[in-house]
Amino acid sequence: MQLNIITIPVKCDVGGCARHACFEARAEGAPAGTGIYLCKECAAELAGLIARQAGQAQKAKSKGEKR
Repeated sequence: MQLNIITIPVKCDVGGCARHACFEARAEGAPAGTGIYLCKECAAELAGLIARQAGQAQKAKSKGEKR
């Protein structure tokens, strides 16, 4: 995965968001324009959600290993 800062006027891909994107996330080696476009607010919220989910998954894994 790669995360690129973009300067072209592209709308954020999150439904209901009307802001302009400033990031493009795409698979390493994938052509430009094939990624997900996110504004800084949606990117920050998504990063927080991913961190929380990863923490919960780690807790559940650790809990299962103790048995």
